[in-house]
Order: sequence, then C-alpha cells, then structure tokens
Amino acid sequence: MHKKHSRELVPTEQCDQVIACVPTDCRKCGGDLNLTDSEPIRHQVWELPPIKPIVTEYLIATMKAKFAGESSPSLLPTTSQAAAA
Repeated sequence: MHKKHSRELVPTEQCDQVIACVPTDCRKCGGDLNLTDSEPIRHQVWELPPIKPIVTEYLIATMKAKFAGESSPSLLPTTSQAAAA
C-alpha cells in the first residue's frame, strides 16, 4: 500500500467551484430520501490549468534617413526576453 497524502482543505468560500453531489434515491431500496445533510463530506480536487505559453511578436521596423539614406532598424524593448538573449 502507498502512503496517504493529504492537505488542509481550503475554506469553501475560497474554492473556484463548489458542486453539490446529492443522491436522488436510496441505493439499497430505490426509495425517496430525506434531502437534508447538514454536514456533507468535503472532498477537494486541486487541478493545474493547462500551461499555455505567451507568444509575443515584435515587428522591428527599419527606416531610412531622409538625408543620409542610412537604414536604421528599431531595437527591441529592453524589457523583452528576446533582448536579453
């Protein structure tokens, strides 16, 4: 057997979604149920959302000087990861 892993439950009001799982009839006789449970068992599932990369395209313009005719390309912003590479 494997070792049990558990973590503290997050307060219900901090959950992103709360789903009430309520039986509709008795699993033994199929009869109606008293639909009140003041202390339901709390079970939380932690899921990581899919990782989606952020893609940034930089359009680097090259302009010619009016008088000298020299081409001058723009520079990447110093905050971009591409500028650091």
